[in-house]
Amino acid sequence: MEAISPMYSSQVLSNPGRLLFSCPAHRATEGDVTLSFYDKCMIEAGPKHRQTVIFDFDLKFSFSGSPIYINFEKQEEKAQYVLRNEADLQACREILKGKINQRGFHEQFKPKKKIGKGNFASVYLAEKL
Repeated sequence: MEAISPMYSSQVLSNPGRLLFSCPAHRATEGDVTLSFYDKCMIEAGPKHRQTVIFDFDLKFSFSGSPIYINFEKQEEKAQYVLRNEADLQACREILKGKINQRGFHEQFKPKKKIGKGNFASVYLAEKL
């Protein structure tokens, strides 16, 4: 029986939205991959696999400029992608900051429930830790 990953899905969304950006990256466990950022998800494609990371409230990201990488976290699972250049990092950062929570939010707040959704954001009832 295959273990279910909280972060990755082998299913490709039927409508991931429009393609926002694509860039080469390196992931230690997978080797060289291509990251494609869409409105609703990121798709990691390597020579032997294709995985989808859906942008949801539990997915967090952080980044570093030296070395150039992006970290993703969901529950206990973590993934790190090393990018080729600073321009790719900035493009990814601009896309992600509007899609998912930057690491640090969950250290300061505990979301209780979603109480509203608009065109640009969702509203959550949260408790400050």
